[in-house]
Amino acid sequence: MVCERAAKELYRIYPKRGFVWALYDEAAFATEGRNLSAGDKRCYHVALSLTTYSEIHGLSMAYLEKVDGFKTIFKRQEIGCHVIRWLEKDGLCLFSHQIPARKLFSDVPDHLKHYWELDPASLPSDPLTTGWK
Repeated sequence: MVCERAAKELYRIYPKRGFVWALYDEAAFATEGRNLSAGDKRCYHVALSLTTYSEIHGLSMAYLEKVDGFKTIFKRQEIGCHVIRWLEKDGLCLFSHQIPARKLFSDVPDHLKHYWELDPASLPSDPLTTGWK
């Protein structure tokens, strides 16, 4: 986890360029509120930070989608309203957790190059068997 030390016992953790994050679904977050218990089923989006977070500008994110036939391989979403999104400072409450990931470059078939392999321990169990946003 990349963090910035702000004071003796205070650290700031902001999304940095190139890191993958799980974001709460904005609609579910708004209706259920911030008081989700550990047993509640949560809906996440997976997003890649295209820029490093700035308190003045926010950050841009590209949404990722699961590749059919694979459990932990994701690619950038190409079509739709969530291809790229700009998040302002008030959007930081949507961030759930950082997902360890590595970009696939070599030793993979051509159709999988530039995709992301995500750590299965950081993903809820549902996306490993079903479609996930």
